[in-house]
Amino acid sequence: MKRIIRFHWLWFVVALLQMGFGLEERQGDILRFEISDGDTPIGEIQATRQVLGDHVVLHVVSTTKVKRLVTLTIEFEGMIEYKKGRMVRSEHVTQVNGYKHGETSSVWQGDHYRIYQDGEEKLLSSSVHYSGSLMYFLEPEYHGIVFSEKEGEFDPIVRVGEGQYIVEKSDGTRHTFTYHDGELQQIEYPHRMMDVVVRRK
Repeated sequence: MKRIIRFHWLWFVVALLQMGFGLEERQGDILRFEISDGDTPIGEIQATRQVLGDHVVLHVVSTTKVKRLVTLTIEFEGMIEYKKGRMVRSEHVTQVNGYKHGETSSVWQGDHYRIYQDGEEKLLSSSVHYSGSLMYFLEPEYHGIVFSEKEGEFDPIVRVGEGQYIVEKSDGTRHTFTYHDGELQQIEYPHRMMDVVVRRK
């Protein structure tokens, strides 16, 4: 899947090289998911994790094509870096039909995050130890909140059953995550005129 993040790519390259990796992604760290509107496939997600000791780099890319009055190609890309269990950097970009539609970056600066979202800046003093991209790889058994790299804010997590969790978004929608033996199998959430289902391939 193509990359749409270019502006701060260098520091992710440096992070990977510091971890002893080249730019090749190892197959064992790649997860793939199909995005559907009900039973109709409309896109895919690829999530990659590189780990060396207490250093983790995540890369998540999704592409969705939605046909209504016009065809919309929606692309998301997120790149996140953790050190010693704390998120230290993240970048998230949204594109619609090839044009940038949204951009959020977060950088840890010793005792707070400096967050830039679509040209505006805000500060966050709470440390991030669990973010949305990490949900693809790690079941939130011991986490009650998750940081949205896209929105630059925390969302509550509610456990509703064995391996099943609801993330309550700030816009009022609920995203249901289902895990089996600790591995993410499915995500369900409403999106405007669609009922989106994300299933592991």
